[in-house]
Amino acid sequence: MSDATSIRLMDLGLRTLQASLILLGPKIWPWLPGRVPERGSTFFGVRVPPEFARSDTGRNILRTFRRRLWTGIFALAGIFAVAAPDGVIQTLLFFCAVTMSWLISWVLYGIAERRTRIDAESAPEPSVRTATLFPEGHSQSRGLALLAWALTIVPVAMPLTTGILLALNWSRYPVRLHPDRKLSIIVMGVGFGLMVTSIQLALRIGARGSDWATTPDASLKYRTYLGLMMGIVSAAIIGNMCTDSLWPLYRPGATMAPFEVTFPVLLIALGFAHWVRFKLAKLFDSRSGDPMADRCWKWVFFYYNPSDPAWVVPTRSGIGCSLNHARATVWIIYGVATVSCLLAFIQIAHLVPDLIRTDFAIRESLH
Repeated sequence: MSDATSIRLMDLGLRTLQASLILLGPKIWPWLPGRVPERGSTFFGVRVPPEFARSDTGRNILRTFRRRLWTGIFALAGIFAVAAPDGVIQTLLFFCAVTMSWLISWVLYGIAERRTRIDAESAPEPSVRTATLFPEGHSQSRGLALLAWALTIVPVAMPLTTGILLALNWSRYPVRLHPDRKLSIIVMGVGFGLMVTSIQLALRIGARGSDWATTPDASLKYRTYLGLMMGIVSAAIIGNMCTDSLWPLYRPGATMAPFEVTFPVLLIALGFAHWVRFKLAKLFDSRSGDPMADRCWKWVFFYYNPSDPAWVVPTRSGIGCSLNHARATVWIIYGVATVSCLLAFIQIAHLVPDLIRTDFAIRESLH
């Protein structure tokens, strides 16, 4: 098989994979309503009478939301599959399309939430919490606990280790691959990993048991699986960044890790995340949930409550969670992650034109 044919097949496989991931977006976002019911008699994050979700009005709101969502996502994936050019630009457009799918989901969810507030009768809202922040007496299997702690540490440990290896081998790194820009990508990985690790720690030590399940053991198990899903996806993404950065050190002449190495890892990670999501749906306890007023939820899924000692609470819709944005620590973490990402994007922006020119030259030489 010629090199040109191999590249065309790889482009086709990558395009198919990326279009499929765009379509899977609504199934992956953990805060969207799906097969999992909503917590504590809520509907699209709004506290409603228990029978509203089963009423004609409630079903109509849900049907309209799903129809609009899937119409938008299928249109976005179709445009990407047909119109996106091959090469580096295709990958850049893929990340733009994923971001757009998230925005589409968020906006449509907000529209459904607004319609629910208009059509549903207001339900009484408890104002006092009775549960303790750190429930006593919970237990967990050692294997599951070790896996959870490992995936809590790995998102930060991987980019830090990669950065140290890059610093120790700085003189060996090919200058043409811009080691300073590779290092900026690792800095972005540290910021992203710090945010993921912080959420996982909050799930283990800063969550209220009754928010997630009716018993402490079930609550800890649910939060552990939610942390596993976050950990494996983030570890796969950060691991891909680290592997690309280190590959030229151990494979002279290579610019990044080959597709046949990174693709199976990402595929396995997505499969594991989907399995964990299915597990979370089975563990979901609709009798749990926060008893706070609707006003504590801002912009659909941002929780803000200065009087609540919890660092993290479950979203009212879906299987996800939200940090308590009334905590200063949350904004410090966001700030560190944002600054690291901005520094990396500034460096990467200088690298993109070179990557496009190199990719174009390689493809022209094979024709």
